[in-house]
Amino acid sequence: MNSVNYSSEQLEQFNTAAEYCKNQEYDKAFEIYIELANHGSTSSQRFIGWMYLSGEGVEKNIEQAEFWFKKSADGDDVEAQFGLGKIYLLKNDIEQAKYWFEKSVENKFMPSYFRLAKIYLSESENNFNKGFDLLKVAAKSGHIASGKNYALLLIKGKKGLFNRVIGMFLFIKIVIMIFILATREPDSERLLK
Repeated sequence: MNSVNYSSEQLEQFNTAAEYCKNQEYDKAFEIYIELANHGSTSSQRFIGWMYLSGEGVEKNIEQAEFWFKKSADGDDVEAQFGLGKIYLLKNDIEQAKYWFEKSVENKFMPSYFRLAKIYLSESENNFNKGFDLLKVAAKSGHIASGKNYALLLIKGKKGLFNRVIGMFLFIKIVIMIFILATREPDSERLLK
């Protein structure tokens, strides 16, 4: 947990809430997270944001998700910055989405590289290279969705004929990675973000 010094009891509460989430007992986790969030835990604030965004343990509520992500993001929580980017994409506020994804990219959060790249690639030819470069960085770090999209752009010939062959090899590598990861860790967050 961050932004506050926690007692061993509070740390135990946080771990208990995480265990409740693991067991899909989201309503119990929410009660603990809300208490910790009100004491300044940016991690708990982020979890509350995700719970409101997904409707787990509480009724789905985009405004509440935005409120809690904002509190956490203001405490420099990189995953909350990413969450805000996703919310603004849902609201079709592309400029705000870009702002929060860019903040998260500054903190090297790879899923934000992917989301920001997708925005840049959809905007104009002027931003194509920005988007392509973000995908390349995230792909090299092992971010699966970025790797797949990067390989597909190469296959389509976006960076020359020779790179089409490289793109095919990268795509095959990504497919193998997905298969191995899905076999070993079917619930891996790497498959979801």
